[in-house]
Amino acid sequence: MDVITYMYPIPERTMKPKKQKVAARLKAIQKENILPLSEMAKVLEIPKSTLNSYLRGLALPPLPVAEKVMGLCHRGLTVEWFYYGDIVEYIRDYLRYKGHGKFLDSHLNIAEAVYLMYDIATCGPDPFEEVNPTDGDIDIYFMRLYRQYKEII
Repeated sequence: MDVITYMYPIPERTMKPKKQKVAARLKAIQKENILPLSEMAKVLEIPKSTLNSYLRGLALPPLPVAEKVMGLCHRGLTVEWFYYGDIVEYIRDYLRYKGHGKFLDSHLNIAEAVYLMYDIATCGPDPFEEVNPTDGDIDIYFMRLYRQYKEII
């Protein structure tokens, strides 16, 4: 079920970005631009060793570096996508972070369902205005679904 491919500007999040996932996105952008390590470091105006630590998932690029990285990306993606992935991926990671991994494993589309419930409930007069759920919204819609599934069982 395809819901949305990128994350729009998001409110403050309680979960920190996962270094390994950010590293994977950074590697994909590097590959997409066919940039060797030294060239990419020059473009980002950082030492090669620093870039290497980001690519290995040992450190998280700070916001100014993330903004430069996204300047290399030609797909209209945002810094928030760079840090968290698409909104459904974020919801899935957030629910695991909150301790709901076992439920997620047995209900594979729950993150998509949470996002769709939020999207339908908040559909405003401007259908092109994209607003992502806050962590509190995710908690509310997840608990609604969780209760529904528990009633069925």
